[in-house]
Amino acid sequence: MYSIRDHMASVRKVEEALPLGNSLWLISLTDEMRGWFGGRIVNVTRANAASLIEDGAYRLATDEEALAHEAGEEKKREAARFARINTARHYTGSCIVLEPKTDQEPTRPQPKKQDRGN
Repeated sequence: MYSIRDHMASVRKVEEALPLGNSLWLISLTDEMRGWFGGRIVNVTRANAASLIEDGAYRLATDEEALAHEAGEEKKREAARFARINTARHYTGSCIVLEPKTDQEPTRPQPKKQDRGN
């Protein structure tokens, strides 16, 4: 019989073997018997990581996998930012033009002189 004491002892052993740090990236494993789909990436504390690894649900993500995930999340954040800007422009009627960042000092366009028909 598997007791909670044995389980927690094995979780502590796994936690001691994990790399140091506040949080770790894990990737879920596929298990058709349990209905688990693999490939999901999560960022959890060392204690939670040890428990998930011990249960056989997750494995440590490689540095490349974690960087790829972070890059994908940054793209999603940027897309959401542009969507918010476009939504704001739609409702306010204003126009926002986003230009690429440069090292040069930005210049302001001079207002055009209006002919008042005098």
